[in-house]
Amino acid sequence: MNIAVRMYRQGFGDCFLLTFDRADGSKYRIVIDCGVIPGQPDAAQRIREVATDLKAETGGHVDLVVCYA
Repeated sequence: MNIAVRMYRQGFGDCFLLTFDRADGSKYRIVIDCGVIPGQPDAAQRIREVATDLKAETGGHVDLVVCYA
């Protein structure tokens, strides 16, 4: 089984994209979000950049989201 791990280390709460290869060749994607530290400069812009990249990487589809609140 192949697994790709991408870390989004934006400096105020990291998140990870895990991509697993399924037997049929499709991808199964999990996003693990570790939350946000309030009051960080440019937080809104950084979140937009991460969301834009996640959308590009996943084609707009994630199978599972795990959040820490």
